[in-house]
Amino acid sequence: MSDMQADATRALVVILLTALVLQGLKVILDVARTKTFRRRYLRSSGGFPSFHAWISASVVTIIFHEQGLSLLFVVALVFSILLRYDAINVRYEAGRHASYLNTIKGELFDVFSRGEHHNHTLNERIGHTLPELLAGIVIGVAVTSFFYLM
Repeated sequence: MSDMQADATRALVVILLTALVLQGLKVILDVARTKTFRRRYLRSSGGFPSFHAWISASVVTIIFHEQGLSLLFVVALVFSILLRYDAINVRYEAGRHASYLNTIKGELFDVFSRGEHHNHTLNERIGHTLPELLAGIVIGVAVTSFFYLM
């Protein structure tokens, strides 16, 4: 295996470890908050800390550790910022819309009770608040640096 392949493998392992730590942390925090284990949170989006911010921070951090301030680092950083903008603005608003629609659906239950989707509610937890996003970035950089520099 060449040095380049070894570096790529190491980066992938670090990102996957980081992702596992984050999803585990999200589940633990959810169980602590709700006193209930919900399996769907193993693969859910939204909530604290932001998975999108964490993963994008992880990728940008690895590129920085490997190349410093390079063109690739700047491109990754720009895409990371765009991803975070989407998470905090577009997806957060979509979650608020889902909340409103679920409320309307509850008020109009008789209309929706006919048909196969009467128990289905829209996912309201698809975006992030600023604290969720910032926590994802900070934890992502810290955990990635820890695993990468081991």
